[in-house]
Amino acid sequence: MMKTYHIILAVLTVCVLAGIQMQPTDHGMQPVSVITPQDSARLADIPPFSTALVWTNDTGSQVAGTVAADFDADANDEVAVILQNGTLLLYDENSNLLWRLRLGSTPYAIAAMDGT
Repeated sequence: MMKTYHIILAVLTVCVLAGIQMQPTDHGMQPVSVITPQDSARLADIPPFSTALVWTNDTGSQVAGTVAADFDADANDEVAVILQNGTLLLYDENSNLLWRLRLGSTPYAIAAMDGT
């Protein structure tokens, strides 16, 4: 008599041998061009949208995450950047540094929430 894990192993083996792969449901999707640090001024081509490098800034440390939101309720989005050295930066829409806060710990991600 086959045990449950025998059946699971058999199904996994068949899937691997058959080469079953997940296919995207939207066939209109195109590959994304990634901007590398060596080619930072090149435009990214992300169909059906076109994006461009708006501004850059040297943070002095590796970026752990970014989020854009209206943090000060002025109807303009600001960009919050969390660095691997534990620093939180806030930039306005023109890349001006609004403030810098040393958190004292190593962050892994950042997110914006609507507190209303």
